[in-house]
Amino acid sequence: MSTAGRWATSPLALVLIVLTVYAVVVVDSTDNDPSLAPFTALSLVRDGDTDLRDLPPEILVERPLVIVGQPAGVTFDSVEQVRAALDAAGPDAEVRDYFPVVPALLAVPTVVAVDLLGPPLGQGDAEQLLLEDRFGWLHTVTASVVVVLALLIARSITLGLVSGTEGRRRWIATVTTLVLAFGTTAWSVASRALWQHGPSLLLLLAALWLVLSLRGGGDTGARPGEHPGSATVDPEAAGRGDATGAPGWTAPALGVVLTAAVVTRPTNAVPALALLGWVAWSRRDRLGPVVLGVVVSAVVAAGLAAALGLGVPPPYYSASRITVGAETVGAFAANLVSPSRGLVVSTPVVLLALPGAWLWWRRPADRPLVVALVLWVGGLVLAVSAFTQWWAGHTFAARFTTETLPALLLLAVPALDAVAPQRNGTAAVAAVGPDRAPGWMRSRAALVVVVVLAVWSVGFHAAGAWSRQTSCWNEGPVDVDDEPARVWSVTDAQVGRAAGALVVHGPRRAVAGPC
Repeated sequence: MSTAGRWATSPLALVLIVLTVYAVVVVDSTDNDPSLAPFTALSLVRDGDTDLRDLPPEILVERPLVIVGQPAGVTFDSVEQVRAALDAAGPDAEVRDYFPVVPALLAVPTVVAVDLLGPPLGQGDAEQLLLEDRFGWLHTVTASVVVVLALLIARSITLGLVSGTEGRRRWIATVTTLVLAFGTTAWSVASRALWQHGPSLLLLLAALWLVLSLRGGGDTGARPGEHPGSATVDPEAAGRGDATGAPGWTAPALGVVLTAAVVTRPTNAVPALALLGWVAWSRRDRLGPVVLGVVVSAVVAAGLAAALGLGVPPPYYSASRITVGAETVGAFAANLVSPSRGLVVSTPVVLLALPGAWLWWRRPADRPLVVALVLWVGGLVLAVSAFTQWWAGHTFAARFTTETLPALLLLAVPALDAVAPQRNGTAAVAAVGPDRAPGWMRSRAALVVVVVLAVWSVGFHAAGAWSRQTSCWNEGPVDVDDEPARVWSVTDAQVGRAAGALVVHGPRRAVAGPC
């Protein structure tokens, strides 16, 4: 592989490309649910707690809060209402952000860095930037860094599973990761603000990396193209860990990561249970250490929550927020195929998970993993569809299904391996055991289909990241929170608002023009 090729497919090049694009902020999403995360981070740095009572009341308007004497997640429409609630709660009552604290913890390094560097540069400290509404770009960059870390894990997973020469594997891994970076809600949602979705992606991909290590062959395990039992095992590594060569820390680390994922976002309990089921079925000998990791980290998380006054569990984790009824069926369909919230419509490249799952399934040893991943995807879509606000509020595309992306990526890898060209004409992948992938998967037509799906996905999410018109869509002509059925409209689709502005008024109006 040439020096230029190695550089173009290096992790550093990936980081630079993604961060450069992510750093271009057009649609400001920092005023949504994650808006209080930097303020909570500031409170942690300055006071060692999560109390937001000292903030100006106008910052707390229309923000879900936890205040004594008020329902959890209460919002106030005016400064007067905030002041009245604070007065009723008493002078010693604390005010906290309703949403999980993990995004705020991730903002702590940024707050510290701004405190150190801001004043010497004449920009003020973190508190000044936050109160003057000048922290938005730093907020987005912080979220972007979290997503980029997740992408590096995705690259490692893909690189460890695809076949062929080093150059071929690096190109497949790099292109696949770039599509994940720009053709999914990783760009249009998770990187735009400190939602729970960014750290969720990071932790769930880390969990998959650990699962693949336990699966066999160390590192990310045997490639799908290897015959059952053919994974290479390092005898020394096996002595330090288990028969697969996975280090001894892998199993308890998996437990810790799964617990952290659930703490970050409660619906991550679905993938956590699915992966625990896989461990119980396929690696029963490692179930004990995994459970130990879960228990120890859960105790630590509970202690931290108690120390920060968040409650154990915090109010956000209440199961009462999920109700299964007749509306759930329509919500499930909307989260999959509606024009403005459908995963398949906004990110059709995920359809590669279907042939990929079939290739995984043809290897009997991996069938339990396929079952776990399918339960992950289906169960998570069902869980978010049971939310009262199943359309995810003011957002873009399929925000609530972001946590399905790691599982869909892993399922799709064999199909991506099959369709990617081979210079020497040999089989792209033998994920079906000793046989080759079907000829139609290795055809030029299949490659064209994959490119079309990827281009559509990238274009769709570029609109969400770079067109203010998609944000305007949430508010009118009727607010989507008042009429969620709007997500089904074809003539008034969210991405269509951006496309229409581009055609009628040109790029400037489409990108940053008024509503």
